[in-house]
Amino acid sequence: MGLRELNKIDAIGQTPTGEVIIKIFDDMDWSNEYEHLILLQEKLNNYIEFVVSGQVNNHFKKHKGIIFSVDYMEKIPENAIKLMEYFSGFLADIPDTNITIEWEDEC
Repeated sequence: MGLRELNKIDAIGQTPTGEVIIKIFDDMDWSNEYEHLILLQEKLNNYIEFVVSGQVNNHFKKHKGIIFSVDYMEKIPENAIKLMEYFSGFLADIPDTNITIEWEDEC
């Protein structure tokens, strides 16, 4: 899987403590930062829809929350960090979902 496969979940599983982790494997370089950010935003929006629509509950009926985890192939630029911070705040405001996002800005 990868960032360009917008309608596919790269990986999904459940932690021993009950959180569902939904992974994004960002396999692109940052040579076209604008395109990269747009694809990342679209992929995250699709993941949000997967959760908010209840589809995640079809696979994991009992969970204690959702973690979107983004694995980057390269060090991410400042604009990507800003996008992740934006999504972090946005996800916190979605009622009744308990979604968080995690990423590392260093590879």
